[in-house]
Amino acid sequence: NGIITLEFNEVINPSTFTPTALTFRRGLNSNITYTLMSATRLTNARSSMLQFRLTDVAVNALKSLGIGLDRNNTAITFTEDLVQDIAEQSVQEETNGILATTVTEDQIRPSVVEFLSLDFNSHTLSIEFSEPIELPSFEASGFTIHSLNDPSMGLSQVLESTNISVSSNPTVYTIYLTREDVVFLRTTEGIATTTADTFLSVSANSVRDLTGNQLLPTTAALQLQLLVTDSTRPSFEGFTLDLNTGLLNLTFDDVMSAASFRGPSFRFRNDSIILFATQSYSLTSTTVPTTNDGFDVTVQISEMD
Repeated sequence: NGIITLEFNEVINPSTFTPTALTFRRGLNSNITYTLMSATRLTNARSSMLQFRLTDVAVNALKSLGIGLDRNNTAITFTEDLVQDIAEQSVQEETNGILATTVTEDQIRPSVVEFLSLDFNSHTLSIEFSEPIELPSFEASGFTIHSLNDPSMGLSQVLESTNISVSSNPTVYTIYLTREDVVFLRTTEGIATTTADTFLSVSANSVRDLTGNQLLPTTAALQLQLLVTDSTRPSFEGFTLDLNTGLLNLTFDDVMSAASFRGPSFRFRNDSIILFATQSYSLTSTTVPTTNDGFDVTVQISEMD
């Protein structure tokens, strides 16, 4: 619950508490620190105990830094501005660090807060969780894109990605879609065309938080907040040519319309550097695509070519 309790050797005046004077450290000998920006004071009466509640931002920041997971990685330092006693004497500065006496382990299961974005330029989707998650625990098969908010109905695609990263916000994560995911979402009518037909469901085995708590599964799929449509021109990545079968396979970095292939637009050369090429040949006759839309387009070239 983010409640911190500090005990002093005499009665202090809680109204003099200054959160920004307190810094958390991941253990006594660590250089990984986090200085509070704000906190809610819970102690009002003069006492030798001071309690305050951390903001959600602070709690998640500490978790992402590995602070507060157990006693040995939870220490504090503070300046004399932290608090004063009833005689208006400032507390003695602590620069070496003090380990926590006890740390109550996080037992609250994480959840997905929002399905933030699906970007067809970068082939990524962004998700906000309630707290930082453990990246190695990510299991893509626990994430499914749906066309309706009822996961049991409509179209769906179970993600195949194995790549996930965290943003500057420790609760926002980016999942990099596989080409199979992108092809399905881009070429299947009725799903991922607007925010109105794009929803996300997650299962308990999708991911864990930093203390090993399983994700809370969604009961109803979450609607997408932002769909970024494809506005980037595709790039040609390479090709293979089989002169026995006459099959030409072209690979791009985006989903291509196979029907849009135009043979005369492709020219073969005898050198990868155009200026050094001494011979070239452009396809002249009609070529027939033999694949559906995708990152790879395979065409059957004519016997003449």
